[in-house]
Amino acid sequence: MAFDWGIAAQMLFVAPMVAAGVGFGEQMAGYGPVARIAAAGATLLLAVPLAVGGELIRRGTRWMRLPQVLLNSGLAVYGIVQIPETIGELQGGQLSGLVRTAYLLVASPFIVWALTRPRTRRWFATTTGAAARRRHGSVRWLLTIAAIALVGGASIAFSAYY
Repeated sequence: MAFDWGIAAQMLFVAPMVAAGVGFGEQMAGYGPVARIAAAGATLLLAVPLAVGGELIRRGTRWMRLPQVLLNSGLAVYGIVQIPETIGELQGGQLSGLVRTAYLLVASPFIVWALTRPRTRRWFATTTGAAARRRHGSVRWLLTIAAIALVGGASIAFSAYY
């Protein structure tokens, strides 16, 4: 869930960059303001299903476990594919690829492992939405996950600067 919220946070940080044509949105610099604002809006729209997916996991929604496993399996494979590019970026003095690839190679496989454990499968099969919200609904718990998501999202969104 923090990973989903982190990617959603990344989109929230990236949208203004796309509108301005800087940083992560540098590829939009050559377009007019209407196109950049439209692309920023599309970027914000991408955040919605990610935030909703994270919330569904938090609430213990049974059917969301499989899409999470599939998404994070794909992201882990993408992380493996990114290794040569990351090595090239590191040789060129850029750290951004290392951060991105590390998330993909550490967080995504961990999420797949966690969601496929028998204990987790049982929890999703037996929990109710109310029980899940009680377990994952305290202010402290939510603020901790939100902080993790914001730091993770920002570390990727601002990676063009390091």
